[in-house]
Parts: sequence; C-alpha cells; structure tokens
Amino acid sequence: MKIKPEQLDFQLAHKLESIYFVFGAEILLIEQSLTQIRKAAKKQDFDDRVSFEIDGNFNWDQVHTEISATSLFNPKRIIECRLKSGKIGVKGSKSLVEIASALPSDILLIISTGKLDMNQQKSKWFKTLDKNGGVVQHWEVQNDHLLGWITNHMEKLGLEANKEVAQSIAFCTEGNLLASMQEIQKLQMSYPNGKINAKEYLKQVNQQSKYTIYGLIDTALLGNVDQVDKIFKTMMTDNAMPIQ
Repeated sequence: MKIKPEQLDFQLAHKLESIYFVFGAEILLIEQSLTQIRKAAKKQDFDDRVSFEIDGNFNWDQVHTEISATSLFNPKRIIECRLKSGKIGVKGSKSLVEIASALPSDILLIISTGKLDMNQQKSKWFKTLDKNGGVVQHWEVQNDHLLGWITNHMEKLGLEANKEVAQSIAFCTEGNLLASMQEIQKLQMSYPNGKINAKEYLKQVNQQSKYTIYGLIDTALLGNVDQVDKIFKTMMTDNAMPIQ
C-alpha cells in the first residue's frame, strides 16, 4: 500500500501496519518518517527494538532467528532493517518475501533504504512489501519547493516563517535538507520565543559567508562548477577586492 509522506501521520493514527518500507532520495525525510512510525508503535506497546544494517553479504538467518525468538519482557518488538542499497541479492530477496508473507502479529517490521530504480521497484520483494504493508517514498525536494519546505519546518519549531531568513537558509545550504534543518534548529535556540531578528540574522550570515579569490581558485581546481558560479556571483555582489 502506497502512503504519501504527508499522509503518514493520518494513516498511523488510524491503523498501524505490520510492515513499513521507507525509501527515497532524502535521508533526512526518511529519518523523519521512521521517527513517526516508531512513535506510533510505542503508543501500541512496541517498546523493544532490534536493528540490522544490511549489505550484499548479510546473513539473513539473523533476522529469521530474531523474529522466531520469544521476548521474556515484551512480546511486541520492532525489527528494523536498514538496507545499504536495493541490491540485496537472490537470498535477500527470497528472505524478505518469506518474512513479509508470514510475519507474526507481535512483530513490527520497518525497512528503509535510499533511492531505488524502477527495476528494483518492480522486484518481487518490493511488491511483497507493498502488498503486505505500507510503502513510503520520499522524492528529492526541488528548488521551487525548497523555500516552502524551510518555512514549513520553521513554523513546526515555533518560529515565524520569515521569507528573507528562509531564502538565506536555502542559499547558504544549497538545497541540502539536513544542513537546512540544522540551521533552523540553531534559529530555534537563538530565538526561543519564535520571533526572529531578521536584520541581525542576515548580518551574521553575511559575515560567515564571505568568499575570497583564494577560495574561488581552490573550488575551481576541485572542478565544482556550480560552487564556482555561486562564489563568483557572491564576490561580484560584495565587490570583493582583487589579489594585490
């Protein structure tokens, strides 16, 4: 069952599926969905959690053994499987199909991974997870939606959604959601009442983001064309001094 990220809270409030598979291009968004699922599970007494980091050489017998084990303290357990990629091999595919098709009612299985190509999304193991649980896919946040994402998260943390501040965050973090979130959290600590002194903040950002001709040269030597363009335009705006 496909679940849109923005509908996950609503779905969790009405029914906790036995399986959740969260994947996509944005690590931060994946982690946020996993946190939502864990919180909902805890409300239904899923207190114990066992995690597995899974690559192509993983021994899936460990997961089978954990599922079959009986907990002395709490029968309800969460088993998390973090796939390093969608390439889990023949044995991995077979194991996931077996596990997802006959999962005990006292086990909540949460699986996560990064971006999957279309062939992986057409695989038997993916279709089995989709059939027996909830599948949440996170897409990359495009530039035209980035500002809205930042202001939305500012509001969630009790901050006023100042457009100038949001634009500054988007520019400085270059669309990196994790860095953007860290900047928003810094704002929350600096302005606990939620009222942002935009002039003060923008001044601090301007001082921190000063570029020099040496930085431009270093970036050019690394071959980072987009960053070179950004530094050059910023220096032109700031009337940066040439090398003497």
